[in-house]
Order: sequence, then C-alpha cells, then structure tokens
Amino acid sequence: MNSNSTVRNITQLRANQLSAVYSDILANQKYHAFDMHLVQVDMAAQFKAWIDSGHAGKDLIEPADGFHPSQTFHQMSANYTWAQLVQWGIINEANPNNAAITAVFGDQGGY
Repeated sequence: MNSNSTVRNITQLRANQLSAVYSDILANQKYHAFDMHLVQVDMAAQFKAWIDSGHAGKDLIEPADGFHPSQTFHQMSANYTWAQLVQWGIINEANPNNAAITAVFGDQGGY
C-alpha cells in the first residue's frame, strides 16, 4: 500500500523473514507438553476455488480497508485448517469417548 517500491520490497523481505521463524522453530525446537505444526493456507488456491464456484473474488477481501481477509475468507481458512488437523490425526471428527461421557454425565445439551 506504498507507492515506493523500495519500501514495499524491504517490507516484504521482513515479512518473509518473520514467516521463516515458524519453520526454524519447527525444525529446531521440541517441546515436552505439545507438538507444533504449521498450517499454511494457500490464499491463491482459496481465491481460485471461490471464483471457480461462481463467487466474486472481492467477497474474500474486507471492504472496510480493501486489504485484510473478509469474514468469509476467515471461515474458509478455518475449514481448511480444521481439515488439516483431522488429516494429521491431531483432532478427530468426534471424540471417541462421547458415549462413555454421556453414560456418566447424561446429555447436557452440548454444554
């Protein structure tokens, strides 16, 4: 959002450096209490799928500033992230202990 290409290039370089920190942490750090995973949402693929399904690409950009992802895009990203977590076995579609939990606590209506 800056007309100065030098400033844009420096800013992009810094953004790339900051993004690389995640890969560095994943490659070099191990934690006792949790595992880390990097979910990279391919924005270009998300936009293409949205447009190919007959929607306007502008729907995925926040109209207030014309830059940030819209609520629709966030929902798409969340669905993608959830699917990745299921695929990696980090979470299950349903808790396999649901029947045992209901047997102990009854049906509490989702609370």
